[in-house]
Amino acid sequence: MELLYLWIDNYRDFIVKQGFNFSSEYRFDYNSESGELKIEKNLNYIDNFFNLDKTNSTKINNITAIIGENGAGKSSILDFIKDNLVKGDNGFLEKAIMVLEINGKYYLYYNKDININLQVKSDVLNFDERIQYETLYKRENVECYKWNTTLNPLSIIYFSNIFDGKYEISGGALYNISTNFLIKKDKRLAIEDKLINYEATESEVHRLFDINRQIRFINEFSKINIEKLFKLPKEITVQLIQSEISDRDLSLKEKYKKAGCYEFLKDIKNQFSRFRRKLDITQIDKFRCNFYETVLNNFFYDSLDKHLIWVFDKEIFDFNNLVGENILEKVMCLFETMLKQQKDKVETLGNEKGKLEEDRLGWLEQIIEFIKFIDRNLGKDNIKNITDKSFSISIIQDNNEKKEKIKFEKIFEYHSKAAKNIDFFNFDWRDLSSGEKALLNIYSRFYSLVDHNLEDNLIILIDEGELYLHPQWQKRFIYDLIEILPEIYPNKYIHIILTSHSPFVASDLPSSNIIFLKKDEKGRCKVVDGLEENNRTFGANIHTLFSDSFFMKDGLMGDFAKHKINELIKLLLGDTKKIKEKKDYIQSSINIIGEPVIRTKLLNMLKEKLEVDLISLDERIANLERELDELKRKKAND
Repeated sequence: MELLYLWIDNYRDFIVKQGFNFSSEYRFDYNSESGELKIEKNLNYIDNFFNLDKTNSTKINNITAIIGENGAGKSSILDFIKDNLVKGDNGFLEKAIMVLEINGKYYLYYNKDININLQVKSDVLNFDERIQYETLYKRENVECYKWNTTLNPLSIIYFSNIFDGKYEISGGALYNISTNFLIKKDKRLAIEDKLINYEATESEVHRLFDINRQIRFINEFSKINIEKLFKLPKEITVQLIQSEISDRDLSLKEKYKKAGCYEFLKDIKNQFSRFRRKLDITQIDKFRCNFYETVLNNFFYDSLDKHLIWVFDKEIFDFNNLVGENILEKVMCLFETMLKQQKDKVETLGNEKGKLEEDRLGWLEQIIEFIKFIDRNLGKDNIKNITDKSFSISIIQDNNEKKEKIKFEKIFEYHSKAAKNIDFFNFDWRDLSSGEKALLNIYSRFYSLVDHNLEDNLIILIDEGELYLHPQWQKRFIYDLIEILPEIYPNKYIHIILTSHSPFVASDLPSSNIIFLKKDEKGRCKVVDGLEENNRTFGANIHTLFSDSFFMKDGLMGDFAKHKINELIKLLLGDTKKIKEKKDYIQSSINIIGEPVIRTKLLNMLKEKLEVDLISLDERIANLERELDELKRKKAND
C-alpha cells in the first residue's frame, strides 16, 4: 500500500486548500477553483528504488520526506494522517481528497462537497474505484464522515523522539511508539503490574522501560549484522543511587529525631564505616556494604516522606536489639523485624487502614526479596567490573550451560518492585555514545511491535527521527531505515513518511520524494515547488544544500559570530582615534575569524585606516615645518 496524494480543505485553520504529493511515480495537482485534478507521470521515476536486497520479501514501496522550517506544518501533516487514515469510531474528520494504491489498485476518496473534474494525461493512471464520502453526524461541532472498509488491511506506526507533553493516542490500526505516548503508557503498565507506586516519576519509569526494550532487541534481533550500522552494547552498568544521613540537612535531621530514629541511623552509619575498613574485606563485600546502606537510607527517607516510620514500634530502633554477626546481617534483621510488625497489624485490621498496612507489608517483602536476590547473584559469571558502588552485567545471551548467569531482566524486575518511589540503582549502557543510544532506542521501539498483529501494508510515520543524532549518524539515517525496517517487519509493504529539516535527509532522496513546506504571509502551511537555488537534491553536496536559503535564511554563520563581525566593521568605519585605542583587540578578533574572505577584508580595512592616519600625521608635520620656515624667514627680514 502507498499513500499517493492528499488535498486538505481546512485542517486546524492552519493547512488550508493545500495538496501534498507523496508519490514519486505520479504528480497530482488539484485546483479547488476549477475542480480539476491533474495527474502526470514522473518521467524520472525508478521502480524498486529503495530496496537494497532485491530478494527480500519485504518491499519499501516509497519514502517521502516532508521538509520545512519549524512551524511550517510538518508534524501537522502527520497528525492529519493519524486522525483520518486510521480506522476508528469517527472515520474521516476533515474534508479532503485522498489517493491510495492498495495491492496494485488505485482508489480515489473525496468528500461529496468537493468538486472533482478529473484531467488524466494520456491514461497515465485509471482509478479502480472512486469513493465519495459524506457527512455522517456531528460531534461537538466536528463533522465526521463515513469510513470505507477498503483501508482495513492497513497499519500505521508513529515514531517520534520529541517530548513536549503533546497528547497522543494509540489503538485500532495506529501503533504509537512516540515518546509522548510511551512515557504515559509505560507508567500506567508499571502501576498495573504493581512495579511502582503512582508517585514514581514518568521519565524514570519510561527510561527503564526503554532499556528493557533495547535489551530485548539486542538479544532477539540477529537477522542482520547491526554492528556494521552502529555498535551494539554488550554490558549494562548498574550503579548505586546513594543518599546518607547528614547533619548538614537540619530540616531532615529534625524529622528523623521526631520519628525517634536519628541516633539509631547514626549508629548504623558508623557500623557501615567500620565494616568497610576491615582489612580482609573483599570487593564484593565492599559493594554489598554500600548496597545495604543505600537500600536502608533510601527506605528510611521514603518512609519518612510517606509517614511510614511512625507505624513501627520505637524499640526496634535500637542497634543492640538487632541480631547478626555483622552490620549486613543486622540490617536484614531490621527489615525482617519491621516486616513481622506489619504482618501483625494486617491481621488485626480489616478495614481500609488494614489495606494500607497490607500495601506497606508487600513493599517490605519486596525490599527483602530484592536484597536477597542481589546477594545470591553477585558472584555469577556475567556480573563483571564490581567496584565499591557499581557493577556491570553482560546482556548478550550465550549457550554455555557451564556458566552461572543472571538475566538483567530479573535484576530490573526485582528492582522495580522494591524501588516503588526512590530508586536504588541507576542503569546505563557501558561505552555507548549518546548518538548510539539514540539509534538503539529508535530500532528497539520499532522491534517492540513484532508481537502485534500488524497488517501486510504499513505506513510508518517518523517525526524528525534524526533530531538528536550527530551529523555522521544523520548521514546514515535513510540508509539504516532501508536496511533494518524490512528485517524487523518481514513480508510487509512499507511506505515511510518522515519529517525533517536536515539537508542530510534531503541528499538521500530525489526531489520528487520530498514535500517542501514554508509558512505563507498569514503564518499558514504552504507547499513550495522545491529548493530556491538547487532543484535536484539526490546526491547533492551537503554544503550546497546547507547554503540554500530554504535551509539557512541568513547564511551559514552563527548569529553571535555575525554580531561580533558587524561590531568590528562598525569600529573600523568609525573614529581613527578609537581604532588606535582598540588596535590589539581588533587585530586579535580578526585573526580568529575562520572565513578567509571576511578575515582578509577586515585586515585590509584595519591596514588602510592605520595608513591613512600615518599619512595625515606626516602631512601635519610637513605643514608645521613650512610654518616654522616661514616664521624664521620673517624673523630674518625683521
